[in-house]
Amino acid sequence: MASSCVKCFLQKSGEKLRTSFPWLTYSWSPTFKAGCTLCQAWAKEAGCASTRKRQFIDLGLTTVASLRPSRLQRHESQSEFHKKALEMHEHSGRQTSDVSSKHHPPQLEFQELVRVLREERKTLGRAGVSGIGWQKKCRQMLWCLAESSREQKRVLWTPRRLDKNFTVSCTIMQDARRNKLRLRYVAANSRMEIRSGYLCTVDMCDAGMDSSAIRKATVSALRQFATPKADIAYNTHHHPVGAIDESCQFFIRCGQLLNILTISRSNQSSPEQLCSSLLDSVEAFVSDAAYDEVKAARLLRGNGGDFAELKNLRILTRDKPHASRRNLSRGWATDAFLNEVSERFIFGQKSPARLIEYSPMFSAVFQQRVQQLEDSLRAVKSHPKLGDLRFAPHRFDSCARPCGRACLFLHPLLLTMVQVAKDRKGKEEGQAAADFLSWVTPERCLQLAMQADAAEENLTFTRSLDREVFPLEDLTFTVAGFRDRLEALFAADSLDEAVCLKTGYTAHMLRLLRQPFMLPSGSFSSAQGVPAGVVKRCLGRMANWTLVVRKTLEAEFPVFETIQSFGAFKVTPTIDNRMSQASLDRVAQFGHLVDVFRIAVDLDNVDAEFMRLRHIAMRFASQQGLSSGQGIDSLMFSWQYFKLSLDQE
Repeated sequence: MASSCVKCFLQKSGEKLRTSFPWLTYSWSPTFKAGCTLCQAWAKEAGCASTRKRQFIDLGLTTVASLRPSRLQRHESQSEFHKKALEMHEHSGRQTSDVSSKHHPPQLEFQELVRVLREERKTLGRAGVSGIGWQKKCRQMLWCLAESSREQKRVLWTPRRLDKNFTVSCTIMQDARRNKLRLRYVAANSRMEIRSGYLCTVDMCDAGMDSSAIRKATVSALRQFATPKADIAYNTHHHPVGAIDESCQFFIRCGQLLNILTISRSNQSSPEQLCSSLLDSVEAFVSDAAYDEVKAARLLRGNGGDFAELKNLRILTRDKPHASRRNLSRGWATDAFLNEVSERFIFGQKSPARLIEYSPMFSAVFQQRVQQLEDSLRAVKSHPKLGDLRFAPHRFDSCARPCGRACLFLHPLLLTMVQVAKDRKGKEEGQAAADFLSWVTPERCLQLAMQADAAEENLTFTRSLDREVFPLEDLTFTVAGFRDRLEALFAADSLDEAVCLKTGYTAHMLRLLRQPFMLPSGSFSSAQGVPAGVVKRCLGRMANWTLVVRKTLEAEFPVFETIQSFGAFKVTPTIDNRMSQASLDRVAQFGHLVDVFRIAVDLDNVDAEFMRLRHIAMRFASQQGLSSGQGIDSLMFSWQYFKLSLDQE
């Protein structure tokens, strides 16, 4: 009967006991008995004659009362023998089978926890996750996953026995918003290993958001990242480090759970060495245009006369995706007509985009009109549930989606406004719809289509830059390609040469405006289409906007910027070789990089050596579909392997 009661007790509370007391072990052969694994191991070496202590050593716990958490907690916190056993266990670095492998959750539980948090997007409340455990256990498992991920990241800064002249170069990217400072990184070492990812988030509510506070928070975040096993979740029982190490066997990357190998302690650097190596490796710092963040980066470099925490910081630059987003907001605001079109269609307080977005009734009407659209007027196949323009007022660069949908479904949009004006006559929404219908003209619709093409090109440009591992050698050519596409679309000398009139939203809008369409106020469009004079006026406005964008690009992506000099390492062929030869002065760019990074080399020899190996890197890149940087990495890896083979011979 006693055995049966113990069995029921363990079925109910066994998992919680194993999580809270990982040293607890028990056996059912032939009867139930439990004890302490640590005390057992230490007694074999030091011996123990105390009868009371022998209960935990000889598996003398046989009743439910002896397994109560209060009894086990008293043994863990008050037993000097147990404390000594734990101290010797941590000092020796050995991991007994019970502590190291038996009491950490299995791999399937880690996988299920990640699946629930990623796919179901649940938060860890007091109940935790069904089938895994309560909140405490789930948070400890998440800490183990995060710590194992940090361990893999720290390997990049850890030299190995055979490494000679080991170096690391790191770029820190930060963004402060809503009293939160978020840090990400991209780093590479002399072993040709490249890693990137999330670094840390710092709560700035108490410290403030000035440059001095951001500077201290950045250094604190880097030091915390370099400290192993910091801030262990619910670390109130001082669990053996071995149990935590064995639990950190899995980490998440790219949405998948991967098995990893634990790093041998002989290859690990001390926290002080790792922190020093991390701070010394930071050579580039990226932030947005906020003054406090820019000033904090300069203070970290020592420009304020104080101690320089990042003494090797060479490059301070602003976030390029943020810079690219200003092409639309700045350019459209300079032209009253472009600004009016974007406001009345999309961003205005009573625009059709807002009315449809925030009214389920108007959205249902628009959805019905889209489904009733004739096939001859369709440019794309719409989803049956499409019922809005996907308007997001807080993201100006996302206007490509609402502008594009307004062009693709112009007739359903106008019919929806007609019905709103009729059904809500005398109300604010009805008056807004009626004002829009009296304002809209074919010229304004054509201008909207050209702006949609421009927004789509700018969004593509922003997305190409918005990558942690964006190849810097392609930056010059990416900017030049974006500028050339805009000029081909809108800055042609004649209507026949304007590419936007032959493809994209503009071409579709011209086709729609050649279809007869009636509004309550009269005819909106006819079979004659848009007059050539109207098309020229619209193209003229877009040509002026293109000129503003050119000046904006020159300010946001200056040719004298250090990161532009990395274009010297481009080995992949370009579509226009003349552009490549005209925009790439290798010797000057190599000289700029040598001056910035203070490298004592002969520029002529560097250029000659690069040109000698450039064709090999180009072959690697073209055959394996790699970028220029990856092609050079493959070349250097092959060269190091070749030198190692010669040394072994």
